[in-house]
Amino acid sequence: MSQSTLIIRHVPNTEPPQFTVERSQDGKASLPVAVAGPNSLPVEGRSNTKLTEEIRWYLETFLDYPFPPDTDRADQARQAFEAWGKRTFTALFTDPHARRSYDKAVEHGFANLTLRIVSDSPAVLGWPWEALHDPEPGGDRLAHHCSIERRINVMRDPVTLRKLPTDRVNVLLVIARPLEGDVRYRSVSRSLVELAAGHTFPISVDVLRPPTFDQLREHLRTHPHHYHILHFDGHGAYRHDVPAPIGRNILMRANDAQLLFENEDGSKDAIESSLLSDLLREHAVPAVVLNACQSAAIDDRAADPFASVAAALLRAGTRSVVAMAYALYVSGAQQFLPAFYKSLFASGNFAGAVRAGRQMMLRNPQRVCARGTYPLEDWAVPVVYQQADPLDFSFVAQGGSGRTGAEPSRLPDEARDDRNPYGFVGRDGAVLELERALRRPPAAILITGLGGVGKTTLIHGFLKWLEQTNGLGSGVLWFDFRDVHSAEYVINRLGEAITGKAEFAAHSQSDKLDFLANMCKRAPVRIVWDNFESARGIPGANRVGNLTDADPNVLKELLTRLRGGATKVVITSRSTEEWLGVTNIGKPVAIGGLDGEERWEYANAVVRDLGLNLNREDPALAALMKLLRAHPLAMRVVLSKLAQRTAAQLNAALETNITQFLPSAKDESEAILFATLQFASDGLPKEWQPLLVPVGLHESYLDADFLESMAKQADASVTRAMINECLGALANAGLVRHTGQAIYELHPLLTSYLRSTHESLALEVRNVWSGAFVDVMGSVAKDLAPRPLHKQRFSFLLHEVNFYKARAIAVRLGKNLGYAALTQALAAFAQNTRNFSGAEQLFGQLQTHHAHTRDETREAGACHQLGRVAEERRDFAGAETWYRKSLEIAERLGNEHGAASTYHQLGNLAVLQQEFETAWGWFLKALNVFVKLDNPHYARMTINNLTLTYREARPETRPRLLEAGRTAGLPDQLLRQIEEAVNPPPPNGS
Repeated sequence: MSQSTLIIRHVPNTEPPQFTVERSQDGKASLPVAVAGPNSLPVEGRSNTKLTEEIRWYLETFLDYPFPPDTDRADQARQAFEAWGKRTFTALFTDPHARRSYDKAVEHGFANLTLRIVSDSPAVLGWPWEALHDPEPGGDRLAHHCSIERRINVMRDPVTLRKLPTDRVNVLLVIARPLEGDVRYRSVSRSLVELAAGHTFPISVDVLRPPTFDQLREHLRTHPHHYHILHFDGHGAYRHDVPAPIGRNILMRANDAQLLFENEDGSKDAIESSLLSDLLREHAVPAVVLNACQSAAIDDRAADPFASVAAALLRAGTRSVVAMAYALYVSGAQQFLPAFYKSLFASGNFAGAVRAGRQMMLRNPQRVCARGTYPLEDWAVPVVYQQADPLDFSFVAQGGSGRTGAEPSRLPDEARDDRNPYGFVGRDGAVLELERALRRPPAAILITGLGGVGKTTLIHGFLKWLEQTNGLGSGVLWFDFRDVHSAEYVINRLGEAITGKAEFAAHSQSDKLDFLANMCKRAPVRIVWDNFESARGIPGANRVGNLTDADPNVLKELLTRLRGGATKVVITSRSTEEWLGVTNIGKPVAIGGLDGEERWEYANAVVRDLGLNLNREDPALAALMKLLRAHPLAMRVVLSKLAQRTAAQLNAALETNITQFLPSAKDESEAILFATLQFASDGLPKEWQPLLVPVGLHESYLDADFLESMAKQADASVTRAMINECLGALANAGLVRHTGQAIYELHPLLTSYLRSTHESLALEVRNVWSGAFVDVMGSVAKDLAPRPLHKQRFSFLLHEVNFYKARAIAVRLGKNLGYAALTQALAAFAQNTRNFSGAEQLFGQLQTHHAHTRDETREAGACHQLGRVAEERRDFAGAETWYRKSLEIAERLGNEHGAASTYHQLGNLAVLQQEFETAWGWFLKALNVFVKLDNPHYARMTINNLTLTYREARPETRPRLLEAGRTAGLPDQLLRQIEEAVNPPPPNGS
């Protein structure tokens, strides 16, 4: 079926803007009609906000807090967006000629229609044309079914394309992550890379290394007429602070938009669109994909339609540009890009491929956010700019007719991870660190982490990534140091692999080192030294190294000679290997558990084979995942048991003795992990053994300062030096990781193992250490409880689980003060983080505890806090019930300050319900007590609330409030002050 194109052409210099609808095949056009821009349409409930601002908020900010009342605001923004689309469609196609042209174009389906927006106005180009919506019965948003593209009317003809390869499509991928806390390195581009690696289409993807603008210039210079697509995966920005130019020569200026490249050190380098335009004019690439936020954002403040990066690329001669009109969430890009590329390579049509990507986003609207996932209608974010005669990519499908799939791997067997049933999941932060380390002078890159955390898996995944993106260099050589017993073996195998000659081993060691230094400094070989802790052993952990005393120095000398060269040695070790020197290993890449969504991706991969689906809202499962600390091996071992046991049962089993899984171990990895735990604890000196008891009481993190305080109470023979040496030995064994200061991250299985082995200790010994643990953690918790959230967050990040464990022990030991302090802190943190159900439960338990111990003063305080929680949940009746219970106790005990605080809170509660006379009465009672107790701070605060209540009250109510104040004995001067704050007296002489 033939394609139909309708051109919506902006009539220049019209205000309000006018448009014609033109048929491309014969040029017949409708009469001009005026169309109101999106900001002419009010958003319900947002009278002072423009629609474009609301849409940007919805697409870029809403998912930061997708809860009421913001969900209502989001609904209003979406409804206004739809209303503008319908109104604009009606305005454009009311003309009989326009309507007939439209009906004829869609006669055989919307897929045959292309809408082309043509304008030189930045404001018009910035309108959300993807919102166009046919309001008639059966109509829908056009962007869901047809192609929509933008063109600039007045521009130079595109650069004539030289002959490009036709046997495959070549993509240059620029992945820039210059911002702190940036999105995951491969989260967006990985889908393209894997599509290219495994698809029958002939596609080659090169990653620009490093992702600098200078390297882009050099790479395009050395690869002329090679790339069909430049794909920029990073950040874009549109500058609103640039003043409009003087005069009409707007084509001379296009510097209001930027793309964020990296500098050599990984910092950001904002490149203006004018610079990018100049570069791409010289090295014309026919198509560009920009999954950079705001890369297509222009509005009426832009003096030049080329202020958008996308439009600037058109001026450079690029024929097709896909860009993002708003910030695009990673989970949205993960839906859009695979569908876009598959459609592009199958059909050859750029605009149609964008439509396919939009449809995928529409079918899969769940986006990762604070709620886990939440639906977002972000299908309007990708937009298309095109010039005449865009490149037809249909040759890709034609060229792939004889291709059967992925090409054979160049990686040696030991460098592949084909036997890993779950593949390489996550680790994007570590991959980015490894990419950057490849560019630095040190010859070696050290990857450290707990035993079994996935260091070797990371190497496998990284090497595969390099191979898929043409970054592997001259090849890979792999050494497992569990099997290496001499440095000479390493030197000889390297020389033999490079020269292809076995006689290399006959040369002197000095000559061999000279040769390797010369060859490897020029050739980019990737060498892996896996399980390198086996080379020298692990000091303090009863682990003897495989090498002689002299051998490590030979390996160190090799690294020293390779410094600054193209070859890199990637080392994995459970030890920090500081003896190698910082000039040889640089900054180590330390890995822990999987990050964020990566842990759930891996967990789902584990249970998928069992036919199970994980319910992330299951509290027992959430607790289990937290306990596992996202350790890949631990998740693999434990989560695979979900076919036989519930998450709650597994939680209980882990808490008591995780070693019970050892007899049912399915593979060597599981057995090695437990063997490591056993030898690490048994191999420590006898005088250190008592320290393993309090270590076993911890979970996730341990503070050596706290451990020292526990030791002073439980066992005076334990010194800080012993603590440091013991933790150092455990760190060398890969069972804890020093994260800075006195904080250590614990292996998720370590403490369960220790607790199971300590069951045989005398109950008195265990109780002494347990009591010290409760006392110290209770003291820490007591100090944290009254602090604001920003001063609580870090400590709770480390020790929240330890507070809960200490609280449970306090119950067992009958340590009431410790239990109360821990519960108070946990409840306060839950309240501060808006975990109201948790806060309610904890404060409820605290209230019950104080009632049981007959501590009525603290019971009143717990009731007061329960009222605060109910108030924040807008359960006003429940809040009043708790406040009055607190008040009854405080008044009965004669606790005037406590009673006044509750009076004050009851006043706030009444204000929230707009019961201003009731609120006024409560504030008056509170003020009288604060004045009586000579508490000026709380008195001033209450006077402020009286003033605010007076201002909010109806005019007819205010006299009664003042009279109540006089009756309560407020001074006339104070009452005048309150009244004048609302109704200022007229100026003198008026």
